[in-house]
Amino acid sequence: MWMKARGRFCTEAESPDEAAFVIAARELGFEFYKRTQTSISVRELDRASGKNVERLYTLLNVLEFNSSRKRMSVIVRNEEGKVLLLCKGADNVMFGRLAKNGREFEKETEEHLNRYAGAGLRTLILAYRELEEHEFSEFNEKFTNAKNSISADRETLIDEVTDKIEKDLILLGATAVEDKLQNGMETAINIGFACSLLRQGMRQIMITLESPEIQVLEKEGDKDAITTTSRASILQQITRGKDHAYSIKWGLRGICINH
Repeated sequence: MWMKARGRFCTEAESPDEAAFVIAARELGFEFYKRTQTSISVRELDRASGKNVERLYTLLNVLEFNSSRKRMSVIVRNEEGKVLLLCKGADNVMFGRLAKNGREFEKETEEHLNRYAGAGLRTLILAYRELEEHEFSEFNEKFTNAKNSISADRETLIDEVTDKIEKDLILLGATAVEDKLQNGMETAINIGFACSLLRQGMRQIMITLESPEIQVLEKEGDKDAITTTSRASILQQITRGKDHAYSIKWGLRGICINH
């Protein structure tokens, strides 16, 4: 969403990736400017008149991301009454869900993905499909029943329903986002939260080589001494206090001491 700060508008999003998508879309002529629980408002460039027009999309369903699905979708209804499924996800999942007539830009997209990956960027595939009214109604009933289920296999039921609707997609293209670290966050932790492997409230144990002794050795350029001191520093952190209990619990103490 857009927030006004210091006399100008800035983007506030759930993640840096989402903010990047919104900003990039705005630069391409699609400005997201309002969101409610049931609708999304976008200013789009009308090709016929060359002017910006406001479009309202009614939000019907959100098919959430998880680590097994590796994708997420939203289902919206536009002002003409068409029901659209908009999907984004990992390339190894999305390419297999494209329709035969939805692969027009597949080769070019794969070439772009290879270049992006070579530059160390995180990539996503974007695709869509139009749903028939009866198809959406049938899906929505099953999806609602699965979400309201109180059985132990609720998540499995949801995945089975969404799997059947997220298919025969039309490829739109790919995105690439710099894996920029959040302030005070290491790359692995940042990725862990993005992939839902880590959650707020989990205990985090960080092992670091930053110490005055190692900084001095780095200035002197003594690689052998740096290696020896680094191993000693890591071992000390692992075997100290509560961390020692974790290393014993996970059967790692012997491995760490031997290496």
